Amino acid sequence: MKKILSIVLAVSMLFALALNAGAAVGSTNLDAGISGETSKPVKVTVNGVEVSSTIYYVVVEWDSLNFTYDFDEAGRVWDPEQHEDIITEGNAGWEVDTANGQDSIANGVKGDITVINHSNAAVQYSAELAVGTDLGGVSVALSGDDAKTLTSGVGLTFATADKGTFAVEVTGAPTAKVEAITTVKTLNIEITAA
Repeated sequence: MKKILSIVLAVSMLFALALNAGAAVGSTNLDAGISGETSKPVKVTVNGVEVSSTIYYVVVEWDSLNFTYDFDEAGRVWDPEQHEDIITEGNAGWEVDTANGQDSIANGVKGDITVINHSNAAVQYSAELAVGTDLGGVSVALSGDDAKTLTSGVGLTFATADKGTFAVEVTGAPTAKVEAITTVKTLNIEITAA
């Protein structure tokens, strides 16, 4: 019987969008004898469309971040025709869920995360892994653009919007069997105005 360890990376995206006022303010002429300040909005037009404020539209896409280690160990299987035990080699390792976007890497598996900016202003994101359950020989790391400034979507199409991609890589082997789903790391993604 296979003993399977499922590892779940909890994804918590912290969207700390500092919203900037997009309408500029200018001064107007004051009537004689009146003191004080006044202002009026300035109209901003982007591609023929009047824009009155910054609109943030950031898409985060990710492959499956559920990783499963198979403890398929060497063992003995009875061969009824030969009337003897046959020793089998173990095939332990990370199962790769290609149907959900995972890829195999040296001694492990990875899932990609892509951040796409469709906003009318630049944004920046940064990703980090928070401490979770220690499983001995298992390592979890980020690779690729885990921090990047994405340009505004103004003048781009939906398909050509600026994006950044990074991966969560899980390598090594657990030093002990765990039968329950275990969170080994939490992935935090912070997105802010650039």
